[in-house]
Amino acid sequence: MWEMKKISFSISVLLIFMMLFLTACSGKEKTGGSAASSGGKDTIKVGIVTSLSGPYAVIGTEVVEGIKFAAEEINANGGILGKKVEVLQEDDEGKPDVGLRKAEKLVTKDKTNFILGSVSSAVGLAIGAKMPEWNSIYISTVNKTPKLTTTNLNKNIFRANHNDLLDMELIAEYYGKELKGNSWFLIGADYEWGHSSSEGFKKIAKENGDKVIGEAYTPLGTTDYSSQITNILSANPDGIWVALSGSDGINFLKQAKSFGLTDKVKTVTFLTDTVVDAIGKDGLGVIGVSNYHNSVDFPLNKEFVANFEKKNNKKPTVYHGSAYMGAQLLFEGIKKADSAETDKVIKAMEGISYDSILGKVTLNPKDHQLQVPNFIGEVIEDSSSKSGVTQKMIYPNQ
Repeated sequence: MWEMKKISFSISVLLIFMMLFLTACSGKEKTGGSAASSGGKDTIKVGIVTSLSGPYAVIGTEVVEGIKFAAEEINANGGILGKKVEVLQEDDEGKPDVGLRKAEKLVTKDKTNFILGSVSSAVGLAIGAKMPEWNSIYISTVNKTPKLTTTNLNKNIFRANHNDLLDMELIAEYYGKELKGNSWFLIGADYEWGHSSSEGFKKIAKENGDKVIGEAYTPLGTTDYSSQITNILSANPDGIWVALSGSDGINFLKQAKSFGLTDKVKTVTFLTDTVVDAIGKDGLGVIGVSNYHNSVDFPLNKEFVANFEKKNNKKPTVYHGSAYMGAQLLFEGIKKADSAETDKVIKAMEGISYDSILGKVTLNPKDHQLQVPNFIGEVIEDSSSKSGVTQKMIYPNQ
């Protein structure tokens, strides 16, 4: 009888232990599900997946600097919801498979439900597609493929930067006023963005009765553009559309100047401070879309530029500004949601409106695209600049 009582007591203790263990496990934080949140008790984790090596490394570095500056700024003011923002970063190498793997690590291992920063459109599309499965939020800050906010849109994807369609809308306005009556040669990077932006420019030219007389697409990381420049000179266009960025844009524009190409034809591209500073006076007269510039006249931008320059001993570039805008969108969404839970932040960001470094902005709840102003700039001389040049915003008039 005594042995039976001992066995019964042991079984009861074991059952109680198992119940306590299962209860404890069920209370642990999960990745996925409506209650998923980013970070622990004292922090809100933000993940950056961007190009820190390869042809877009310079851009990716500036993206990291812009997001980290936004995090440091908000942490200095007490953080969000009483929590500090913790930034984690990974190098996607400009490759979709690598970017996807790094994003998955941030979400599943590091418990980071907010991903920002990819430069490559292909990387952005790959990460964005996995966000519903991971119950996480992806915010585009640089890449421009319209697919993110059209055919490939899901509820977990948001965009703080301009996409190709918005850039082309601006170019179409400017084209009708200043560029009509020209023949064009298009040169772009041989991947998603290079082709889509060139197709957009071609459509605008044709709608204005002009001709595209040649096209060329080059691999990322191309260093020698002599054969393409020779072909362009032989075609004798009135202007060239250049859909090259980072080191590709720098290499092409410097070589185009050495061949006399940019002296002979109108050159239209995407103007970024990194490229402009690198090519210096070789870029004089080049015009193009400038999504952000430190000279734009908005109160919060003046404050941002002053604080950024004080900390970094340099003015913010377009990528610093775009990355900062992405981080600001996320932070405003968390504040409005009064929570870092994924589903609550998604709901809060849809239709959100707030003051930014580009003035009052609103997020379209239908396509998750932040509505922001856009500019056409021109490279001009500036004796106060180390490179001897700067950008002047020439359209629309501020």
